[in-house]
Amino acid sequence: MSTIRNLSLFADLAVGNLPANILAAARALAIHLARSRPLDRRLVAEVMTTAFGASDAEGGWTWRDAYDAIEGATVLQIRRLAPQIARLEDAPAEIAALLAAVSALGLTHSRRSEEQVALDQFSTPPQLAALAVLASQVRPGDLVLEPSAGTGLLAVVAEACGASLTLNELAPTRAALLDGLFAKATRRRHDGRHLPDLLGDAGAFDVVVCNPPFSDLQAHLIASVKVLADGGRMAAIVPLTALADTDLRRVLEGHGVMVAAVAFPARAFAKHGTSVETGLLVMDRGGTAVWDGLLHQPEDLEATARILASLPNRGTARPRVRLTLDAAAFLAPRDRGLALPAGRLAFLAGATPLAYEARPWAGEGRDVGLYQAHALARIVLPDPRPHPSPLVESGPMASVAPPAPTYRPVLPPAVLNQGRISDAQTETVIYAGEAHAAFLPGRFRLGEAPHEVALVRDDQSEAFAFRRGFFLGDGTGCGKGRQIAAIVADNMSQGRVRAVWLSRNDALLEDARRDWGAIGGGAHDIVPLSSWKQGDGVRLDRGILFTTYATLRQPARGVRPSRLDQIVAWLGEDFDGVIAFDEAHAMANAAGGGKGARGTKKASLQGMAGLALQNRLPNARILYVSATGATTAENLAYAARLGLWGGPEAPFMSRADFLDAMDRGGVAAMELVARELKALGLYVARSLSFEGVEYEPLVHPLTPDDVGVWDQWADAFQLIHANLAEALKATGLSDEAGKPKSAMAASAVHSAFEGAKLRFFGHLLAGLKAPSLIASI
Repeated sequence: MSTIRNLSLFADLAVGNLPANILAAARALAIHLARSRPLDRRLVAEVMTTAFGASDAEGGWTWRDAYDAIEGATVLQIRRLAPQIARLEDAPAEIAALLAAVSALGLTHSRRSEEQVALDQFSTPPQLAALAVLASQVRPGDLVLEPSAGTGLLAVVAEACGASLTLNELAPTRAALLDGLFAKATRRRHDGRHLPDLLGDAGAFDVVVCNPPFSDLQAHLIASVKVLADGGRMAAIVPLTALADTDLRRVLEGHGVMVAAVAFPARAFAKHGTSVETGLLVMDRGGTAVWDGLLHQPEDLEATARILASLPNRGTARPRVRLTLDAAAFLAPRDRGLALPAGRLAFLAGATPLAYEARPWAGEGRDVGLYQAHALARIVLPDPRPHPSPLVESGPMASVAPPAPTYRPVLPPAVLNQGRISDAQTETVIYAGEAHAAFLPGRFRLGEAPHEVALVRDDQSEAFAFRRGFFLGDGTGCGKGRQIAAIVADNMSQGRVRAVWLSRNDALLEDARRDWGAIGGGAHDIVPLSSWKQGDGVRLDRGILFTTYATLRQPARGVRPSRLDQIVAWLGEDFDGVIAFDEAHAMANAAGGGKGARGTKKASLQGMAGLALQNRLPNARILYVSATGATTAENLAYAARLGLWGGPEAPFMSRADFLDAMDRGGVAAMELVARELKALGLYVARSLSFEGVEYEPLVHPLTPDDVGVWDQWADAFQLIHANLAEALKATGLSDEAGKPKSAMAASAVHSAFEGAKLRFFGHLLAGLKAPSLIASI
């Protein structure tokens, strides 16, 4: 087994690529921070060993590298919490406490390196970073410099408050890490003492926030003041002794004006590896601020935040927009701290209706093998923008004419004028809006279970109508995420400023933010539901709430309502905005009854939760998104808003009738359903064209080491397989004769084993082939 362990697929690649491996570890650790999981030494070691392809004992990495990875993960987690942190000036103590809780999840730094000591690298704890940014009064649009940025823990808090960042870091590894963490910031690699001479924009910065090296403190502080614009402010973390040093203060006052000197609570840097007592020095370059002459020594973070929040305005400060929330007077302190601001979604300003003409259908396009080249069937756009890659439709789908639309989406200037979405994607926005403008025939009321509804007379009390939904069935590469974003932007431009985006897992949050940013939105407009604990009120004035299907299905726990109740409470039961079910096939078999290898399947919890959300919000604009939505009947069982069953004009009396008919009709029946939905304007499904694409196989010759690794693992799994019967006896799942006590349990065990074996050998094969793949790339 030791031979197998030493055959690392990544160890050679890690040499000379230290920052990339640290960043990979940071991204992996950030997932645990997002779940509020403490990063213990064992977990960190496992992540680092995976990222580097070798353990610390094998020389793959050091614990200083691990501390940098933890700090990088903390930066990513703080960025996730940016909408809350943006309220720093309204709730400074609460935000500082929130960041202290994030910091507490990391390890205490107990080891030092020669570089750390030489460059005085002791990163700023996030809660202290918040206090420095608070004292600086960082607001949207401010030009902010961090002259010794380290891993970015100070900078990311300023970023969350809307700053435009310039980051300087001399240490090569940390500077390269900043390249990955702050790709949009201006980045420099100079000695911080020489920045006034080296930076082209020296003298233009509104704010400098810094934690300079204490070994040459005076030179760094003077340089920081010199790069400020007139009226700009420096907030510097310094040793407590420097705050009482009159000689140092006299030198600094030759370049600026003292504003405040505030000591931090005792042992503020203990978790980051030093017991030096520290404080905050605040200076303006010019201006009218008057120092009270006191060295304030508050007892805790809350008192410190209160002092810093009361500092006089700096000369270059932009007007502060004070935020008010309904019921703010009776919100609990924690709710106030996590309340989010309005005023985002600025890119929607100036949104205008899209101009287009409807035209008669001219028939399907040219043949491309088994497919037809896709073209706009009933729409003529004034400024055509073909999709970056040619799209196709299946022959049967292309032969169906969609209806002529009349809906005019209202889109922001970036989408209308800068080509952020293609013609095909614009077609989706138009037809989705057309579908959402109408209601399904009939009136309904909730059934005994929340995922069930019953058709009732129109005049019955508590009866409601369902708004019609739309299904986007495009394949990979067609930009489904960008189409979701454009549909949400259309609705937000019309005043429906709240939306819900559901997807398969938490990792897809970044994909959603990428697609929202691609049409001009801000990443912080999309906030994960996990930012609030179950039972807390969602304090988001406007924006997109992102959640997963697994989170949606979480039931009530004691006095805490379910996640579904939490979402409905935020939206309101009269909500008429967008709910986008991305990767909607995750709700497959929502009603049960599907046939599986072990008999009839039970209804999935995720599917039932998705149906319950639709039923609780009948006025919502439902968007289903899945490339595999119309492949099996079970994959459409959640799509109650398409009018396929249950209504007075629906083709099927109930969902069960629909599933039974599709089961008997097979693929041909599903194809007919898809064509009918397209003819009604409720479904689009395009794919990338592979016309002209050529394939060339890449062969990886197995080395003797490859064969040896495979043989050893094959022997290991054979040993496990041979002893599986004994394992079942030991666990009580079979009797002494080896006969299973429960056929279902034994089948589940064998299924789990075979599944794990297939996954393992699949990964092993991929790893063995990686050298040839990398060489080819």
